[in-house]
Amino acid sequence: MGRKASRHEEVRGADAEGRAVRVLIVARSRQERDRLHGELRVVPWEVEKVASVRSARLRLRDEDFDLLLVDAGHEGAIELLREVDGDGPAVVLVAHEPSLEQGVGAMRDGASDYIVGGMIGGALIERLERAIERGRERRRREREQRRLRAMCRSLDGVRQEMFEQVGSLCDDLVSAYSELSEQIDVLDTMHEFQSLVRRELDVESLLRIVLEYVLAKGGSTNAAIYLPDTCGEYSLGAYVNYDCPRDSGEAMLDLLADVIPERFCDRPELVHLRSDAELTQRLGEDAHWLQGQGAVVMSCFAEGECLAVVVLFRDRRQPFDAAFLRTLSIIREGFAQQLARVIRVHHRAEPDSYPGDGHGGFEDPGIDGLDMAA
Repeated sequence: MGRKASRHEEVRGADAEGRAVRVLIVARSRQERDRLHGELRVVPWEVEKVASVRSARLRLRDEDFDLLLVDAGHEGAIELLREVDGDGPAVVLVAHEPSLEQGVGAMRDGASDYIVGGMIGGALIERLERAIERGRERRRREREQRRLRAMCRSLDGVRQEMFEQVGSLCDDLVSAYSELSEQIDVLDTMHEFQSLVRRELDVESLLRIVLEYVLAKGGSTNAAIYLPDTCGEYSLGAYVNYDCPRDSGEAMLDLLADVIPERFCDRPELVHLRSDAELTQRLGEDAHWLQGQGAVVMSCFAEGECLAVVVLFRDRRQPFDAAFLRTLSIIREGFAQQLARVIRVHHRAEPDSYPGDGHGGFEDPGIDGLDMAA
């Protein structure tokens, strides 16, 4: 299915004055420049590419851009970020070796976003659209601030209007601080999760760690991870049985392998099913397996390929809250990337097989009836 439409579709084409969105890619590697350029071909933007920070400065001096897409590993990338003033383009750093320190520093230095280098497709475009919107809003605020300063110098008597504008600016500052805090929370979660999985090169251990992390963040829940085989069929790779009947829980999760992945493996967004009506709409006659449950399904993509479909469900009297859903959205990409890495390592050793063909068992003595297989 196609990428979910942005809430700000106007960014796709021209701005309010009819000017097309203009993007400048700054990356030392020609391969990276071409990769990013290729990802942006799906939107009607004018895209230019340069290989050096010096060339970027020259283009920024001569032309107006809406977005500066910079390889964070490029020498001089941070200096270039700091040089962009309030009237300049939105700046997004693309980090192939992301770190919490670099990400927080970039946001404090004025970056509109800090993204992982492997991000592709709809997720990448949506993040860039949001950055462009934030950049336009920042420029609008900058122009508004200049106007207010001129008013204060020449129209000292119009104090009431000045007070109203200052109040508006305070609201903008509160909003900007809230947005920065949210970005820092995202980086914290990303760093925490990646520190757990980035050194794990065994698929069973990786799935175990992911499920344990999900349980720690969301509380007790039934969970299953479905993995595709070389023929594109999905099977149960790991599961947690929280409150399903012990003698039939795994069999039920195995049956859902023929239902859940097929219906959700091409969905780029997190799907939250809160009612029996929503379950029926998505699952049809197979919805009876999850009757009375609230469910979340997330498909995990790397390089455009769905490498895992994760489903979580429990009695809807214990709903999944917004903070947990946000955590899932943050870790989804990191899980897919690490799973892709594990698969590549495994295939180099055993090129004719796919990891995780069987089930192992794990008992958590702290929760009666909880089983995990990976």
